[in-house]
Amino acid sequence: MTNDHPSNIPDWLVVTADSARTSFRVSQRPEPVPVDLRRSWRLATLVLILESSRSNRASHKKLVLLNYALRSHEARNNIEGVLRGEISPFFLEVRVDPSLGRALDYGTGLGLMKRLPHARIELTGEGVSIAKSIWKDEAMLTAEKQFVKRFHKLATEGRVDQIL
Repeated sequence: MTNDHPSNIPDWLVVTADSARTSFRVSQRPEPVPVDLRRSWRLATLVLILESSRSNRASHKKLVLLNYALRSHEARNNIEGVLRGEISPFFLEVRVDPSLGRALDYGTGLGLMKRLPHARIELTGEGVSIAKSIWKDEAMLTAEKQFVKRFHKLATEGRVDQIL
């Protein structure tokens, strides 16, 4: 694949469909798409969440909860309060984002993650490699990495079940 996309976009985020002999090109648009709707952002945050989870695996519930938390500063504060036991989960309004399912399908199709029985997702070796490169880049996803780093141990599967 030739590197004919903007230099600030990693090669692994450029979609190509070689079998269809069609390529998709990333280009700048006059109106920006909100960060939480960008496929690359969603995929990168999922990779970080999975890599920070026990054995690089997480339940769909956990991904829904942390994906919701990463969407905004207010959501992060609310989830943080619940995880620390400062806010009752009763007052938490977690919304299931339809783009999360699409991002999981996309990540599975790219071979970054795989679906397991009982609604669990596991990061593949390729996914782990990408997660490590995201963690190394200090300028990439700084707020998201800080949240995941602070709360990955508090967001256990048992705690997620209690919350949701």
